[in-house]
Amino acid sequence: MQLLNAIREQFDTTDAESDSPNLPPTVVYELLNNERRRRIIEYLVQYDVGEEVACSDVADHLSTLGDDRTCAYVSLTQQHAGRLDACGACAYNDREKTLRVRSEIHAVYAAHEAVEQTLD
Repeated sequence: MQLLNAIREQFDTTDAESDSPNLPPTVVYELLNNERRRRIIEYLVQYDVGEEVACSDVADHLSTLGDDRTCAYVSLTQQHAGRLDACGACAYNDREKTLRVRSEIHAVYAAHEAVEQTLD
């Protein structure tokens, strides 16, 4: 419950200070409960809103962290990209196999950092 409260607090603070997106804390918690998806989010936040990132580049990055590149690419394109798209964190182009970064992913990452601080 403490982790969910950290996410709620992050979004309450973010909403009060700016026009940041409003994702329900339960959706953010669901996005952050998978280690590979957290790594994908951490990678994508280095890009500006509106930039497109090839799924192959994301898989390459995951392979540098110890994931098998093929498994990372398959899980990204068949599972994680769709979830990120469904909640609005990224726009996934299945045909081109790209992710377009949206401002919501930065809000999700901010919540991730808040959770890590809570755990430390």
